Amino acid sequence: MPGGCFPPCCQLPHATCHMPHLTTAVAVHLSLPLLLIFASPYLNFPLTVAAARNRATCGGSCCNNATEEELRHKASDKFVTVLHHHTSSLRGILEDTAETFQKHVLELAVQSENKTLTVFSKVYQRMAPLAQQLIHQLYTEIISHLKYTTNYSNGQGIPNIQSLEDAVHNFFKQLFPMAYHHVVHLNKNVDLHEDYINCLKHNYDDLQPFGQIPKELQANLMQSVRMSIIFMNALLQSAEVFVETDTLYAKQMTDTCKLHLLKMNYCPNCIGHSEHNRPKVCYSYCMNVIRGCSAQYSGLLDSPWTSVVEALDNLVHNHIRSESGIMNAIKNLDTKLSDTIMAYMGNGPNLEKKVKKTCGTPNLLPSLAVDEPETMQQYPTVKWATPPEAAITHFLSTIARSKDLFTNIAYK
Repeated sequence: MPGGCFPPCCQLPHATCHMPHLTTAVAVHLSLPLLLIFASPYLNFPLTVAAARNRATCGGSCCNNATEEELRHKASDKFVTVLHHHTSSLRGILEDTAETFQKHVLELAVQSENKTLTVFSKVYQRMAPLAQQLIHQLYTEIISHLKYTTNYSNGQGIPNIQSLEDAVHNFFKQLFPMAYHHVVHLNKNVDLHEDYINCLKHNYDDLQPFGQIPKELQANLMQSVRMSIIFMNALLQSAEVFVETDTLYAKQMTDTCKLHLLKMNYCPNCIGHSEHNRPKVCYSYCMNVIRGCSAQYSGLLDSPWTSVVEALDNLVHNHIRSESGIMNAIKNLDTKLSDTIMAYMGNGPNLEKKVKKTCGTPNLLPSLAVDEPETMQQYPTVKWATPPEAAITHFLSTIARSKDLFTNIAYK
């Protein structure tokens, strides 16, 4: 095959152009309805003697049936590659946003844990050593739910949000005996008997020692974590749709589409035109072929993709960036936990009466802790990580522009 048989379609509407052979009436209208372009029996290059003998579409001495079949696949692959170029860039934005968002909220969670430990070590020094493990367990559960993109890529799916609810409830249930002992028994050299501790835990739900704050914190935290998971899941699922879309275009391309892609890209070369004297394909014909090849799927995908864009925008504005969103929820968690204990201390006398009525008089034991000089554990000063506002703003503007992606993909 002569060199230069693979130039791309030239989209120059003002240039002298070449179109497949049309009847006189059809040729007058370069911007034909797509149905005519893809249904007309007249859309064939003039067949030469060689073409008639080989039954080739383009004709000419450059190509036979085998060559045209190869060029047909090449033209189809080129079309899919162009589509993939536009979908892959958007897919990259979706995946990068999910990764950036997860990285930020995980960083906030680690910082929030350190800040909570600092608050306990400074304000509730007697409780701090025992509460440290509880605090770590709570944040470990929170972090495990926020590692969504990691879990998704490993095929683990959406974590069970119920486990987070149980973790928050268990945190306050285990904290109750510590807080009770901290408020009621100022003597550091005594401990509560294990049976009494078990009684406090067993009756935690009835006594509600921390009031309604734990339930409010639990509800807010679960809602914010749930919406962050939905957001990351939507981003990654949308990215996967583009992979499936590319596959759909490649596998389901019609023979008619392949035929016109062949004519548009390579027929001039088959009939002997070189790289330099190859006639430019008419812009209108190019556009109609591309629109015709993509019309079947753009009609199916346009409305669903528009809905996805609107849903993602709603998630960001009404949940992720809101006052009750995950970023604010994590930042406020140390304060909420401290407020819970403060509320308990303010209700100490009344609560002590309820506890004695339920569990009796506390059975105290000599403390087994080694009496050592108190050294307050130092935690790093927390300076919250910079929010990824620029990345999220870029994401929102990109998907807003992509709203009509499938409708106008031929013009991209």
